[in-house]
Amino acid sequence: MRILIISDTHRKHKNLEVLLERMLPLDLLIHLGDAEGCEEYIAELAGCPLEIVAGNNDFFSKLER
Repeated sequence: MRILIISDTHRKHKNLEVLLERMLPLDLLIHLGDAEGCEEYIAELAGCPLEIVAGNNDFFSKLER
């Protein structure tokens, strides 16, 4: 099983895109917060199940803290 754990993407996705190019395929992506409303975009990039929680900058998110 291949799992990637990330956090604090803050809508700056270039680094995430480069990382995912190197790491794919994944079985699970865990995001530890501060996606700032880009959860669907991150899930689409990863192409696998995404577990994500709200971070301290996810002010208007409905994500679990």
